[in-house]
Amino acid sequence: MLALEHNRRDAWAVHAVAHVLEMQGRIAEGVRWLEQREPDWSPENFFAVHNYWHLALFQLELGEHAPVLALYDAKVRGGGSEVIMGLLDASALLWRLQLVGVDVLDLTLLEAALRAGQLSLARGLTQSRLDKKPNSPAPLQMLARIYAAAGGSRLGSERGATGREARSV
Repeated sequence: MLALEHNRRDAWAVHAVAHVLEMQGRIAEGVRWLEQREPDWSPENFFAVHNYWHLALFQLELGEHAPVLALYDAKVRGGGSEVIMGLLDASALLWRLQLVGVDVLDLTLLEAALRAGQLSLARGLTQSRLDKKPNSPAPLQMLARIYAAAGGSRLGSERGATGREARSV
């Protein structure tokens, strides 16, 4: 708390308090802590994804799956960051959701399809997710990533990271 008295925007200090709250089993307090302090650690901070991940874990612990999925869609993967820590947080969150019985296979497949350059498959998975969750921000952001992966042109040609044609699945 002393670090936050000196700099309330210290994302690492907010993170440390979140860990303490989690270890002490103060789950609801952890949600309140991160939500109330969000303006301090969220804007223009590479560490924000990890703090959103902690917020999602608190909500998962409370059995609140809808807010966890909303955080995944909008904050954990919504920005499409390629920072390895964010990718690890995203996959760990999907794994934890799957462990408690939440079907997240479409999100997992979508990430894999994008990484493999399978843009037609990614487009189809994105449309399927939009059909199921029309208010989810992730599919629109995924469509933007698909468009960018296609070189900003029509999405007909499928190219992977190597620039070679990718096979459709």
